[in-house]
Amino acid sequence: MALAGSVFNTISQLGNSVGLAVTAVIAASVTAYNDSSANDTSRASQTSGHRLEGYRAAYWTIFAGMVAVFLVSSLGLRNVGIVGNKQE
Repeated sequence: MALAGSVFNTISQLGNSVGLAVTAVIAASVTAYNDSSANDTSRASQTSGHRLEGYRAAYWTIFAGMVAVFLVSSLGLRNVGIVGNKQE
């Protein structure tokens, strides 16, 4: 039991750190792209709006990853069955 728990904890920590890094990069790049393409002089209102667009892109990335994990796990674990049953 302890080995399974430690493997699960390690995988979840790796997934958490990689997921946070990916979403931070996406949010920052979308914000920077929108800041560089802006031509208006009201800088303060644009920055908060561009930051919100970056957050939205990151949230959509999280949603897409969640859907992908759901599909892979539901298709991959479809025929697992009961563990420990003998098949004769």
